[in-house]
Amino acid sequence: MMLEDAGNLGDLVGSIGVIISLLLIARQTRQLTQQTKISNEVGSTEAAYSALERIHQISQIMIDDPQMQQYFHEDKDFPADKLERARVMMVAQVLADTIDYGLMVCDLRSHMENYQGWPAFAVSSMNTSPALRRVVDDHPEYWPRLNRQWREHRRELARP
Repeated sequence: MMLEDAGNLGDLVGSIGVIISLLLIARQTRQLTQQTKISNEVGSTEAAYSALERIHQISQIMIDDPQMQQYFHEDKDFPADKLERARVMMVAQVLADTIDYGLMVCDLRSHMENYQGWPAFAVSSMNTSPALRRVVDDHPEYWPRLNRQWREHRRELARP
């Protein structure tokens, strides 16, 4: 009878060990899920910050050369001077990169409510800049997200 009791006791201890192991695994899984969520939120914040830094770089160009603003905020056509025209087109390409990136971040992180101004900013920028429209229209494949946003906006305008 003692051997049987010892065997039953061994089975009981083994079962308790399995239950404790399962509880520990469940706890570790829950902690890993929380840690992954936090990491994703940090990544979202870093991506949003990067997009804002890019906008600040464009703003710095406008601060350094205030005449540049007319080509991006006042719907002014291209300058006649070839060198100035080349500068405007380069800034337009950088702005297109920046807006395209911001829209992609916005799409990937749709839960970031305070980050949803990018679509409106994209449309506003396209509306007030012939240079930006030109670079995006000439190479829509370079800025697919910005191009899509602009096409959607134009379709909405065309609806009765």
